[in-house]
Amino acid sequence: MNKQIFLVLTVILLGFGYNCSSAEEKVQTKVDPMAELNALLKPARVTGYDAGAIQPAKVKLTEWDKALLPVVKSAYDKMPEGYKLEVRGNADASGSSKENLEIGEKRAKYVHDYLVKKGFKADKMVVVSKGEDELREGETDPNDEDHRRVNFRVIQQ
Repeated sequence: MNKQIFLVLTVILLGFGYNCSSAEEKVQTKVDPMAELNALLKPARVTGYDAGAIQPAKVKLTEWDKALLPVVKSAYDKMPEGYKLEVRGNADASGSSKENLEIGEKRAKYVHDYLVKKGFKADKMVVVSKGEDELREGETDPNDEDHRRVNFRVIQQ
């Protein structure tokens, strides 16, 4: 009788283990296919904007061009068909929500046009403004200059 109980418990536990591993495998297959490219793009943001400014300071753009444009270009070149580079403009919280959306869009459009001049194809990019909706994590001052930026990510279109 004890052997029968042992066998039944063993079968139940093996079945439970099988179900857990197949659920785990299903979760792993739902990983964002662009996660690697987006991780590469995360630090490649354009910064150096004065409050309300559309263009970054020239020295900041020159530094970005040398250090981070190659990172953006590498991710852009690796994008598969059906994906685009999202150019996302952001603002601090110093203006109204409407003004900040407009500033974010103008910043993103400026960087978009800059990338086109550098050889990126306009139809493989999309301009988006987040205004003040995506303030940088860890910043306690909503008007801090770190919120004034343009960042990138690869999205499916």
